Amino acid sequence: PGSRLELEADTGNYRGRGRLDRVIWAISPDNNSAFAQVASGEADLLENASPDQIRALAGHPGLRPFAWPTLQYGFMGMNFREPGHHARPNPILSDLRVRRAVSMAVDRHAMLRNVFDTLGHIAYGPFPALLATADTTLRIPHHDPALAAALLDSAGWTPGPDSIRRRDGRPLRLRLITPTSSAFRMQYAVLIQEALRRVGIRVDIDAEPFNAFYAKESAGDFDLALVTYSTDPNAGGAAQSWATGSIIPAGGNFLSYTDPRFDALLDSATHTFDVPAAKAYATRAYQVIADDVPAVWLYDLFSVGAISTRFHVTALRADGWWEHLADWTVPVADRVARDRIG
Repeated sequence: PGSRLELEADTGNYRGRGRLDRVIWAISPDNNSAFAQVASGEADLLENASPDQIRALAGHPGLRPFAWPTLQYGFMGMNFREPGHHARPNPILSDLRVRRAVSMAVDRHAMLRNVFDTLGHIAYGPFPALLATADTTLRIPHHDPALAAALLDSAGWTPGPDSIRRRDGRPLRLRLITPTSSAFRMQYAVLIQEALRRVGIRVDIDAEPFNAFYAKESAGDFDLALVTYSTDPNAGGAAQSWATGSIIPAGGNFLSYTDPRFDALLDSATHTFDVPAAKAYATRAYQVIADDVPAVWLYDLFSVGAISTRFHVTALRADGWWEHLADWTVPVADRVARDRIG
């Protein structure tokens, strides 16, 4: 905190001189301090804003939302193994009927609006929308609490006197982990807890600092987990988190999801040089995982920050919003002292 990095336009660069005279990166102790500097005009850009800060932008004449696509997507994963006993199947979530019920109880679109307002984008599977193989036509469980309740009934989970379902005397109770560092996921945790309560599922929210959250995630010590994944810009990126060969501790498949059909189709999508064939294989793989319901696909992450209205911004890239920073401009009439060198 208090440190800064200053870059000046390079007149000898092979691409030509940058259109901004200089750019200053300032390090703030926390997000609230950074937003205060931007709101007061001391700084011009905040890379990531909280939901409350995004809403505050609407009433600020000198700022506007600054959003760019990413290679990230968010979901609530369902653990196929019993927490603390990885060799055993999860006594609740290993049942497809229960996983489908959980998914149907969650109103993904309403929650997206609640958390991200108009800046949210719904997720459709284990991929960001930017991928060439992305498919928004997949059949995924739709929001239907009545059908969710019927599925739970068919799985033997019936309502108890406190409205929480039970089977053989065991309450239908799940532990949801989420990092306290993510305001978005903390909001989702509360919304999901209430949505599942309405169909008779008790959810205990286990919110931890990121390091503790990650330790539980990596060990499979949870029933439900709110996660944001970053993937490679190709279909093969999904294998790192969803393929059988990546099940923990070998890789990042902390849900222990496995389906040989998904593995084979994704492998075919990754290794063919025929672009239409790659997309066709990937779509079939994505439909397999959609049918298996290892997760509730929540949002396709667009990072949102705040930027001064003085700036004219060029196209923003998913692999780095700063990639075309040299082409940004500030009209001469809007420049202030810090825009100039010296």
